[in-house]
Amino acid sequence: MNSEARFNAAIFGLALLGLSGPAIFSAESKKLDSRLGVESTIPNAAATQVLMDLHRINAMEIEMGKMAQSKSPTAEVRQYGATLVTDHESAQKRVTALASDRNVSVGQKNETPSGESATTYKNDSMSHLNTLKGKAFDRAFLKQMVADHTQAAQMLRRAESMLADANDVKMLVKEVIPVVERHLSLANDLLRQVEKTNRPS
Repeated sequence: MNSEARFNAAIFGLALLGLSGPAIFSAESKKLDSRLGVESTIPNAAATQVLMDLHRINAMEIEMGKMAQSKSPTAEVRQYGATLVTDHESAQKRVTALASDRNVSVGQKNETPSGESATTYKNDSMSHLNTLKGKAFDRAFLKQMVADHTQAAQMLRRAESMLADANDVKMLVKEVIPVVERHLSLANDLLRQVEKTNRPS
């Protein structure tokens, strides 16, 4: 399974919710809950799934940020990695606090809800990145960040549109979206810089 497929799997629940729209609160909600594995009341099902997926996204990007800090030869990319860690750890604290308020289990520390570590969950992409050095690492890492944050932003926008009755979670989503979009913009800028420096003069 390639890295994009891994990330798609990580936010599969959000994708389903985004496609389902208002149906989450309809007579079909019980069927959707069953497919998603959400053990919550129908009005809270969407919020529960969003929290679980936010937890997974944060955990994965924290691991990726740490990798950039340890492997990148470029100061700007290492700083970007530090930004990922700081921002996603902050968001993770909010996620776990809201999950606790709602009695929702989203895993411990950097584990996914299924018990896997973020490193294991993104094994393919992280294993590949670990084999790279120098500018090759920077380029592959930044391409991964562009792909990850593009899809995360899209899924969060869909989630935001359907969380009218989950104000606390919707507020968190609204706060996280600009952070994710800023990470995407920074990754694009850095990728352009890296690719420019690699062009023959």
